[in-house]
Amino acid sequence: MTTKGYFAFSPTNKPERHEMEFRYPERCPYCDYAVDKKDESGYCTFFDPENGVVLLRFTCPRRDCDKKFAVLYRVGQCSYDSRKMVSWWKGEIVCFVPALMSPRKRIPPVILEHIPAFKEALRQAEAVEALDYSHAVGPTYRRALEILLYEYILLASPERKEELESAKTLGECINRLIESEVIQNLSTVCAWAGNGLTHVRPDESGLGLSDLKDLLEAIMFFIAQHLTARDAGIRRERAAADRKAKKAQLQPAQARNQVDPPESPQTPATE
Repeated sequence: MTTKGYFAFSPTNKPERHEMEFRYPERCPYCDYAVDKKDESGYCTFFDPENGVVLLRFTCPRRDCDKKFAVLYRVGQCSYDSRKMVSWWKGEIVCFVPALMSPRKRIPPVILEHIPAFKEALRQAEAVEALDYSHAVGPTYRRALEILLYEYILLASPERKEELESAKTLGECINRLIESEVIQNLSTVCAWAGNGLTHVRPDESGLGLSDLKDLLEAIMFFIAQHLTARDAGIRRERAAADRKAKKAQLQPAQARNQVDPPESPQTPATE
């Protein structure tokens, strides 16, 4: 369902009316609350007819949030009435501004907890893709992969920090410092896809952007499994140490409270 919005724009200091049919954003990018499509809070903050983009600003209807956010639309002119000086436009949502407030791909909670920088890297990569910057999208996704793998290696093998810092390439980090064969294989092929989308030289892997994103999602899944198992092991060790410490504290108290049995009376010896 689309809702018509109206805004005024005068490029030559003459009043012209532009009517644009656009789709309201379904949810607030800050709190994920459903935006009321009947709310006429959207108004134009920027309009560039030559490049076919318009920026509309909205306000979250939820009182606890009440934040303002902008939505970038790609628009095309449908018709123009020269007598009334009215243009009719139709717009489709490109992204939120700041672009993509949160990543579209669901990041496992354990990765958000331990590798928070990955969320921002993935958000920026998806924003670049949404804006159709084809020459920049490969490097940004590849950087997101690097952040995910570097932080994962530090979590899985903190004693190998110096080796990680001395590694010259991402491939060297993957081959030398990742112990899981599954994550190593996925990361290697994902890095190939990222290299192919980054460097000018022709790529022979035949991998594209969709392959890179699918591989990155699989890497997230297996890293999340590993980190979840690691956290479970840490909790188990801590629980065992706590039980041992409590037991050690109880032993002296039990020894102090222990009562010696009374001695049996001695009978006089008979001659």
